[in-house]
Amino acid sequence: MVLSIFAPYCGEEFRRVLKSDGCLVMAIPAAKHLWELKCAVYDKPYENSVKDYELEGFAFTDKLTAKKEIILENPQDIADLFSMTPYAYRTGEKERSRLAALERLTTQTEFEILIYHRK
Repeated sequence: MVLSIFAPYCGEEFRRVLKSDGCLVMAIPAAKHLWELKCAVYDKPYENSVKDYELEGFAFTDKLTAKKEIILENPQDIADLFSMTPYAYRTGEKERSRLAALERLTTQTEFEILIYHRK
């Protein structure tokens, strides 16, 4: 089994290490993951793009969705969450100041859990 959580897809390596009919489980951000955080920081937030589920060398088996609203009650927790996202590397100073001004944030987490078997 290979478990990939919010990591870049590495199909060649996944196919190399999995036996035939081995299981690949991937957790990826769904369209509205951290939506309220994005709305608080950006002028024009966009939904995450969810790509086609077909992967070379794998048979798509199932998809599960996990959602949970989280409440961050202080600026440090908000900053820590933001620093774990790819947005942290792409955000300008204006947007960073909006983030720093947040005292509390309620946001949705939303993940897709995709299950595959190696062909």
